[in-house]
Amino acid sequence: MVANKWVALLLGLAIAMGACGPDDKRNQIERVYVPPMAAINADKVCVGKGDCVTFSDESTGEIDSWLWDFGDGSVSRDRDPGAHCFLVVGTYVVTLTVTSAESGLEDVATVEVKVLALLGAPSGLTASLLSGSGCGTVKTPRVYRLSWNDVPGATSYGVVVNSVLCCSPTCVDSYGGYESGSNSLTVEIDRCANCLSGRWFWSVTAHNECVAGPTTKVQL
Repeated sequence: MVANKWVALLLGLAIAMGACGPDDKRNQIERVYVPPMAAINADKVCVGKGDCVTFSDESTGEIDSWLWDFGDGSVSRDRDPGAHCFLVVGTYVVTLTVTSAESGLEDVATVEVKVLALLGAPSGLTASLLSGSGCGTVKTPRVYRLSWNDVPGATSYGVVVNSVLCCSPTCVDSYGGYESGSNSLTVEIDRCANCLSGRWFWSVTAHNECVAGPTTKVQL
């Protein structure tokens, strides 16, 4: 009787194990993939002709390969390609494609890089006194008119007025910064320029949305 009970128990166990064989989904563990999410880091997106942009990967997920297309015919399969220089003026769409070989999934990220022509230095810079007496019994502020030739491609100009005035016993260095949207600027300076000695420097630099050109300086 006892032997029959053991036979029945073993037979039931065998049947139960057979019902949960390798084809039973209850015994299977499904692989869950983390999809790749492409992301680009660029240290700047507006540069002058010949300047370089440093690119690096900020993608997440399971990734086995990277493909960079810089939009100028150059590609890289490095994860972090580093600096890439743009030699021709234009707008470039840089594309990063990341792929997971195991899952077959991929993702794409893009960033636009604008490359502008380099700017020249302003020429013909002059500073003319329009009004004001400077030092004297009656002192009035001096008003100067600065003018220069337009620089092609410039959208604004940075103007710096720097003076070194030596009024015994000390010399004073003063600084003023201005911005102009055209090729002229009127500046009022409420300082005595006729002390023991004095030097006035006028500097103008052309700018656009990406770069600044060389500075032109004159001494008055």
